[in-house]
Amino acid sequence: MLDVDWTASKPPLASVDDLWRSAAFDLVSPEAPAVRRYVDALSATRASGDARWCCVRVPDSPALDWFAARNCLADADFFAHLLRDDAVARELGLAVPERPEPTMTVESALTLDGVLAEQLVNGGSRSFADTVAQKYGIFAEAKRLAAACRDDVVQERYEEVTVHRTREAWCEWFGDPTWNLTLVAVDRRYRWAWVLVATDDGTLAAAADRAAGSAD
Repeated sequence: MLDVDWTASKPPLASVDDLWRSAAFDLVSPEAPAVRRYVDALSATRASGDARWCCVRVPDSPALDWFAARNCLADADFFAHLLRDDAVARELGLAVPERPEPTMTVESALTLDGVLAEQLVNGGSRSFADTVAQKYGIFAEAKRLAAACRDDVVQERYEEVTVHRTREAWCEWFGDPTWNLTLVAVDRRYRWAWVLVATDDGTLAAAADRAAGSAD
């Protein structure tokens, strides 16, 4: 995925279709204690929900590499096939529809720790402050957990990791978009895709109250 031929033409759709007829995502088990700590902390803020993660190896494919290098994996139906893959669905414990089609944003890994910290502080119906013993420096603790998680995933290779995320409820496990998170970090060196999902069951009024409280 890193050895990019920038002069190569866009692969024909037939080659992408051929890939998905035979390709599968294999689970990997990276040493990632900070990711586990972060996901546990994220789950604690979901009073009526949960957070889960897994990591898989992306199939070898020159056609897929073309799309990955240009940050347009959605054009190759990457996320639809990733999220419905048997290994991913089984590891996350989700009942996935035949063709999930979330619309993912494409973001730099440079902002990943901020996204993760924001999810801890404002993403769930339970206040992050209620899940930790300390009463001062709550935001700083969220940043520390998020930064450590980011370091496990990115390893300072910001140029090699691209982040994709959405709030859409692409399967029945998710609740209101306000409380949802699906985040996929694609590591082009190792051909890994880190998948993080979280949801809760709260009200829009509760979300507004949480946001107002964080602004005080």
